[in-house]
Amino acid sequence: MQVFEVGTRYMIDSGFAEPMQTFIDDDGFDVSTLEENILSYYQYEDELYSMPFNTSNALMFYNKDLFEEAGLDPEDPPQTFSEVQQYAEQLTDGDTYGFSLLIYGWFIEQLLANQGAELVNEENGRAGDPSETFINGEEGSPFTRGLKK
Repeated sequence: MQVFEVGTRYMIDSGFAEPMQTFIDDDGFDVSTLEENILSYYQYEDELYSMPFNTSNALMFYNKDLFEEAGLDPEDPPQTFSEVQQYAEQLTDGDTYGFSLLIYGWFIEQLLANQGAELVNEENGRAGDPSETFINGEEGSPFTRGLKK
């Protein structure tokens, strides 16, 4: 069975799957060669529920022509999310928006994590079922600014 990383919680709660840790322990498989950060997506209470199959990284593409038109150096793209905000404000013009991203939850979760923030309480859902989101907090304000309530 293959489950994507954020499906791990569903798999655990379903009770239909045997944790991968059972087979790791039975076979003495050494997981120390696998990337710890990637493993953590598939672990709960120090048990590995599935083997990491793949991992994704967000990439930023930008239009050098639009950078030049906005008076920005196309060879010096933004390096931080604060800079992305600043550049986006300069790039936004009429029907052209200076920044957009796919609405995959992990994009926003990772942008928050890079600031030392979590998306939801209960240790980002690892310590229990989350009941509160922090998207409206200070770290999430770039994503919620201007949204109608």
